[in-house]
Amino acid sequence: MSISKMLKSLFVAFVGLIFIILIWDWIPTSVDEYHFINDVSKQLAAGKKELRLPDLMPGDWEMVCESHGYDGPLYLKQYNKTYSPVAPPQDAVWGLIFISKDGSYKSAAGSCRSTRFLLRTNGCVKREKAIVIKEKDYSSECSVFDVEHEH
Repeated sequence: MSISKMLKSLFVAFVGLIFIILIWDWIPTSVDEYHFINDVSKQLAAGKKELRLPDLMPGDWEMVCESHGYDGPLYLKQYNKTYSPVAPPQDAVWGLIFISKDGSYKSAAGSCRSTRFLLRTNGCVKREKAIVIKEKDYSSECSVFDVEHEH
């Protein structure tokens, strides 16, 4: 292979890698995650201040937990299982795992840049208590939702 062809191939590979890095935040990892993010976005566009996570993530999950790279792996004794973070260790990102009775899970993650919202549960919350309330705007383009606190 000539030097010019090799340089052209390297350039094309480099441009492709940059493209993948730039769009990575916008690629859902599953159909359920796509629908979850899409449904949350619709609720936000409609001006909702309260989001009921059981209505937004399909399936028979019984608990939702925050799963962020800053926190590292999450061990849950009741499932005798360790869950790797689904969100990277960066500011303005969120990650949730929705755990079924058998310990299997579905996940959803995003960032202010990709989804325009942050979802927080402050640990793990049972399905029936998995309601997040709009707390504040992180920026003019990103809303923060936090688990409803009992009074």
